Amino acid sequence: NEPIIGKLDYRYESAVGRYFVKVTAPGFQNQPEVPIDIIDGENTTYDIELKYKSKLKAFMWSSLMPGAGHVYMQKGTLTNNLIPLGTYGVSLAAALKFHNSYRDHRSKFIDYQNQFKIATDIATSNDNKNKAKKSWNQMQDAKNYFIGMTASAVLTNLATSILLMLTS
Repeated sequence: NEPIIGKLDYRYESAVGRYFVKVTAPGFQNQPEVPIDIIDGENTTYDIELKYKSKLKAFMWSSLMPGAGHVYMQKGTLTNNLIPLGTYGVSLAAALKFHNSYRDHRSKFIDYQNQFKIATDIATSNDNKNKAKKSWNQMQDAKNYFIGMTASAVLTNLATSILLMLTS
């Protein structure tokens, strides 16, 4: 009734009957249960072939989310991959924040630029020109931060995928 864990070569002596054996190992595909009949007085050997899990599939899983390929390969759990997953999540959230910031500053820049063009007095014109310059600089900063955070998320995925390929 109790599963035998961690044994690659195991001799099991029991009563006559049919037994259902399921073999699993990290990095190998799950196999269906294999029925084994034990007949009284007969000595039998059963070979169960294990197939490796696909490294390409693990790489693809890690590309979608850091650590997912390790979980697929049974080389770790999500709790073991909290640092790359956290870095990925923070980078992605920051990229979205800076993208929204970029759009807001761009909208303000266009408004100030249009107001600068139609301004009738010099004071209003200069004020709108200065506000447009400030919005332009903020827009460029937000764009650069967006690119940096996106690159961070991509590099986190790439690093965990390469690490998985090396350790599999």
